[in-house]
Amino acid sequence: MMSSKVFKEWRAYCEPLGWVEPAKGVEKPKHLTYCNALNGKTMSGKPESLPLHTESDYAKKLQALSSARMALKSDLFALQEIGDDMAVSEVFPPAEFDVYFSKPKNPDDTLAQNIAFAVRKGGKVKVVTAEPYDALGIMSFEGRKIRPGLQLIANIDGTEVAFLNLHLKAGCRSEPLGDESRVHACGDFRKQVPPLEAWVEAQAKAKRDFIVLGDWNRTLLESDLTPQQRQKGTNYDTKHPARIDTKDSAASPLLPSVKVGSMLSEISDNEPPGASLVVAQSEINARKKTVEGEEWDQVCHLGIDHFALSPSLANRFAKDTLVAKGQDYGDAAYARDKAKPSDHCPLTLLIPAAVR
Repeated sequence: MMSSKVFKEWRAYCEPLGWVEPAKGVEKPKHLTYCNALNGKTMSGKPESLPLHTESDYAKKLQALSSARMALKSDLFALQEIGDDMAVSEVFPPAEFDVYFSKPKNPDDTLAQNIAFAVRKGGKVKVVTAEPYDALGIMSFEGRKIRPGLQLIANIDGTEVAFLNLHLKAGCRSEPLGDESRVHACGDFRKQVPPLEAWVEAQAKAKRDFIVLGDWNRTLLESDLTPQQRQKGTNYDTKHPARIDTKDSAASPLLPSVKVGSMLSEISDNEPPGASLVVAQSEINARKKTVEGEEWDQVCHLGIDHFALSPSLANRFAKDTLVAKGQDYGDAAYARDKAKPSDHCPLTLLIPAAVR
């Protein structure tokens, strides 16, 4: 998602190239996303939705996102794949929302995909601090900067809650992570485990409720799988042990050479007490794709967007109510001549009030 200003820059750069990425070795401005990002095609190159190459067509995407935002009525929104902070303001009006954006301090770390929070003014979420969590922003084996996290600490009904918005490394959805020497997407993902665990442990030591949320690019639970995937025996994160080829527990030091299987089990060692992640179940009501033979059989990427809560916060929920719910963007969003708002559908978690 880009602001109208950056969209014009992106179009001016990419249209002469035929909307394809420049040849390797050509330096493209770092703040511009891929030239083929809005081609309206699936991962295998099949036409799926309207290409968004004009300002009027791109405005349809922004309008669909604005409509979804108004329908949700949330006090706190965690956003991924944001080009610039003004892009957030075009969907979340400054008169109604405060925006916190993960702009890097070093211009050399400029990214086209950033994360942000939008917080409703006058709502229940009272922001105490907000700052990037740069430790997640490692350099990939391909030599590209990976997105940092964004931390927000807020007071909600008198209780302090820390939120960590993240967009982890793609390409390692379900296999074991291995060690940090692995020159592969899973090796990059493995390098993000220690800083993520350190953040969780810091909140536990502070005795603060917390939520890690966003695009994990990893299927964490068996319940994230479709019935067909379960039948095929498809992997998921917690199917693996915390560590591979070792008798060490997840609470022992995590050296770079240690092979991690399950990210979630590795982090959730309760050391110090409270340093664990309880993942909400996800229920997304989404229609089937109209494109046949694709990897994804629905219009949303299922099973990679998660809310993971501290045990103390998870305990506020009654039995079987820790569920994040979502739905797609409606009939107007999915057709060859429609502007698809996003390939992810919004997920919402309603947090119960603290017991006094």
